[in-house]
Amino acid sequence: AVSEYLRNEQEALVKRYDRAVQSVPGLGKAGATAYLHIVAPEQYGVWNSVAENSLRRLGLWPRVGRGASEGQYYSAINRLLLQLAATLNVDLWTLDALWWVIDDNQGDQ
Repeated sequence: AVSEYLRNEQEALVKRYDRAVQSVPGLGKAGATAYLHIVAPEQYGVWNSVAENSLRRLGLWPRVGRGASEGQYYSAINRLLLQLAATLNVDLWTLDALWWVIDDNQGDQ
């Protein structure tokens, strides 16, 4: 069922994401975005608590309109992740690993 909702590239990412997390019990941002990342690693980044904490710590958390759905947040986050990966000249797998390094070092400050 997850693949049925998330892999339909004919639909906007926001709609696919929101439908998946609302329809599949227990599916959250980490699972949905990890699935997308595995299916299309050059197109979708991972949004989990580690990535979110790191983006917030670096002041990079995207602004999304009040009342935005999780899918709208992920769409904005994914655009940011793609931009960061391109700027740093790394792939999205490597960018995800960097979030873990940043998150790991948060207690060192």
